Amino acid sequence: MDFTKQTKKIMTNAIKRYSLENEKGNKQTQLMINSEEDFSPTFKVLIDNKPVKDVSFKEIINVKLDLLNKEAIATQFITMCLQRICRENECNYNEVNILIYSPDELCEEIMMYLFIGTKPVKEITFNYLFMEDLTE
Repeated sequence: MDFTKQTKKIMTNAIKRYSLENEKGNKQTQLMINSEEDFSPTFKVLIDNKPVKDVSFKEIINVKLDLLNKEAIATQFITMCLQRICRENECNYNEVNILIYSPDELCEEIMMYLFIGTKPVKEITFNYLFMEDLTE
């Protein structure tokens, strides 16, 4: 299973859906991953980089019942990524924020940027998220 391709598609669809829901453009709508205790990922919808609501992974993938168990699979990878980011940046779990956004209005590309607190650190890739490329 190509997690990278599937996750990009899920995030693209979510950004488009939340853009329509909030009557904003795709470029104005972002998703944020951060974590609570024990590195459990949490998700937020942002408009113009300001949080508007917390959402679950099921809401992001737009299902009521996750028959394919996508949430458990993604949570495992995201948790490992959050732990790795904390080790690499010598920070606490609650300081890590991953912004997911589209740099273009058509939402043809999805990108991610790592923040420690509010400090921008670096662009990260979906390969990095899924540990397919650890050279970043």
